[in-house]
Amino acid sequence: MKVSYNWLQEFTAIDSDPQALADQLTLQGLEVDALSRFGNFSHIVVGRIERIDSHPNADKLTVCSVDSGQGEPLSIVCGADNMKVGDLVPVALPGACLPGGMKIKATKLRGVPSAGMLCSKSELELEEQSAGLFILPADAPVGMEVSRYLQMDDTAIEIGLTPNRSDCLSHIGVAREVGVFTGQSVTLPLLSLQQSDLATSELVTVDIEDGSDCPRYMARVVQGVKVQSSPQWLQNRLVVCGIRPINNIVDITNYIMLGLGHPLHAFDYDKLAHKRILVRRAQDGEKILTLDDQQRTLSREDLVITDGQSPVAIAGIMGGAETSIDEQSVNVLIEAASFHGSVVRKTARKLALHSESSHRFERGVDPNGCQFAIDYAAQLMVELGGGTIARDAVDNYQQVNLPRSIELRVPRLRKLLGIEISSEQAGNILQRLGMQVTAGDAEVLRVEVPTSTGDIYREVDLMEEVARIYGYGNVPATLPAVAAIAPQHTREEAIYSLKQTLAGIGYMECINYSFTSATNLERVLGPATRVQLLNALSEELAVMRTSLLPSLLLNVKSNLHLGLDSLRFMEISNVPRDHQDARHELPTSRLLLGGVLCGHEPKQWWNQQGQELSYFHLKGDLEYLLRQLGLSMVTRRSSLPWLHPGIGADIVLNGKSVGYIGEVHPTVQESFDIPVRIMAFELELEPLLAAGFQRAYGFSEISRFPSTWRDLAFVVDADVTHQAIVDAIEGVSIAHLEGVRLFDSYTLESGQKSLAYRLVFRDHTRTLTDEIVQGHIDAILKVVNQQTGAVLR
Repeated sequence: MKVSYNWLQEFTAIDSDPQALADQLTLQGLEVDALSRFGNFSHIVVGRIERIDSHPNADKLTVCSVDSGQGEPLSIVCGADNMKVGDLVPVALPGACLPGGMKIKATKLRGVPSAGMLCSKSELELEEQSAGLFILPADAPVGMEVSRYLQMDDTAIEIGLTPNRSDCLSHIGVAREVGVFTGQSVTLPLLSLQQSDLATSELVTVDIEDGSDCPRYMARVVQGVKVQSSPQWLQNRLVVCGIRPINNIVDITNYIMLGLGHPLHAFDYDKLAHKRILVRRAQDGEKILTLDDQQRTLSREDLVITDGQSPVAIAGIMGGAETSIDEQSVNVLIEAASFHGSVVRKTARKLALHSESSHRFERGVDPNGCQFAIDYAAQLMVELGGGTIARDAVDNYQQVNLPRSIELRVPRLRKLLGIEISSEQAGNILQRLGMQVTAGDAEVLRVEVPTSTGDIYREVDLMEEVARIYGYGNVPATLPAVAAIAPQHTREEAIYSLKQTLAGIGYMECINYSFTSATNLERVLGPATRVQLLNALSEELAVMRTSLLPSLLLNVKSNLHLGLDSLRFMEISNVPRDHQDARHELPTSRLLLGGVLCGHEPKQWWNQQGQELSYFHLKGDLEYLLRQLGLSMVTRRSSLPWLHPGIGADIVLNGKSVGYIGEVHPTVQESFDIPVRIMAFELELEPLLAAGFQRAYGFSEISRFPSTWRDLAFVVDADVTHQAIVDAIEGVSIAHLEGVRLFDSYTLESGQKSLAYRLVFRDHTRTLTDEIVQGHIDAILKVVNQQTGAVLR
């Protein structure tokens, strides 16, 4: 949206320069993208042609003697032929720079000296193409700067509007925003219609097929106008805003659109065959020749203006060529309407036909603005083209648009924005934005929002307007007060967290049927108690699984056959218990977390083979998982038949088994046709979640004192487990003991084994001395020897 700085000053008083005005508008939410000077050229003056001679060396050139008010007449070579002696024209003197960037200097053209250039309108960027020189009015003072005489010195302010700010797609809308921070009021043009006795309703009728497509349509007729060029001031206004002047009638409709934000259209009344306006949907295949000389094919999605039978305009987008205003037009029908934005948008997009008019209708045009816009247009047409205005516009208002009433709670405004603002301040801001405000009880403002403001429907919209005008830069930046309170996790959140944790270390979740075949179940569990289905869908889904492992092994088999070799799968699901509870007619269930892994770790380097995944990789994954619940992993030897002998363990919580971990027995793998080693685990989640919820969460300060460690290597009998050693060490109850980690294990020639541990000690109040640490070591060695028979190497 381009706005003329000079034009803005006709709506409201402005005491700042264009740059300061642009800065303030940007701070207020109307981002200014660019400023560009219009008519910013010097050394172009009014000159009078004193004599015209033929060029001696070129038939199409002439040599003009021009009085530029600079003393002696200038000799200038010219290629135009529309001038005569005595005409006043713009003269670009040597040193001038035209708006397009051309620099003028004294030169020779075909052997004849030329001391400047005579300019056309296009060379001054007053129109796109010119047929000859710009002939100035006879009262133009010779020697005066052309930009000064034509009042062309202006600045275009280009504003990047968001779609919700349709109220600022006009000079009066931007003027209201300017008036908010200048404190100046906005002045509308004065209306003084001189109407004839002939009523508009006697000349034309207006019908609307569907009020939802066109809530309002107004028509006025101006008779006896003279179509001619617009006065220079009107052309300047349009050119600054990027609109090409055409003639006084069409230029007035564009002037109203840019000034008031309401698109208008002018029809040649005499070309309307049936003197009737009918707004309807187009018929499929219906055609119209638009003003750009393009034949458009329409459909039922498109809204058109017709003369009762044939389309004469595409509603809200572009008029038809057959009823356009030309030099022979005498009687004009002015259209002021409101069309549904989505209908206009769909048609404009489908036809790839976007216009200034459609841009505004797509974003919403206030139907209550039709009356002033059409009256002002009629008044201007009479002023600039003569004629008379038919009495009273024809007004078909289908759906009346009323102002919206919204309550604003000022205490809530303060809380939401974090500012101290009074009811008077908030009300004053809204009033300056054109809203009617009345104060109620308990600091509640009743605000009546005008229909011209299209994006304010709720209380928070009013709050946004107050914040925008108050100034986002004036809102203090404060951090919210947050109490460091441990969250109360729910069961569902804990399960989701476990899934996220496993996914983070590479596991993919499987979702399998709760049913399987008796064969698959027996391959893992043996001839265990089955939970048989009475009406099984098939033999493959005949029993309910009491373990997740058979399904996970089938997942592994399928993926191995697809060429994948490194897999980590997990599943969480309820399964029935493998024994019947006499108190229940149906079997009870338990929530299991199961997982499998196989293959190799990712390669660290291109020439290295990743390490094969083993029992210890899986054990590390489970230890990390249980730490998320605040639990440590405790194991003991397992004798489950589906685990490899010696590579399996029960997972223990409070002395009871809650699951297992280990390598799947080779015979089980063979029964599933799996050729690689598989590591598997299953956990009952209910007891683990219960224990995890009981854990006391807290925060501890990072210690300022260093830790110290000692490495101990024990020789133990082959049947002594790592867990037994750890239990013995932790059973000493040393407050300074921060961690125990196994870092080495191997078998000695004697059949015994060596287990090496790193013990980390730290005191949060002081640095530990060697004497204190050695006392702890002595106590640990004594207890470990007593409980496990281990001796220090």
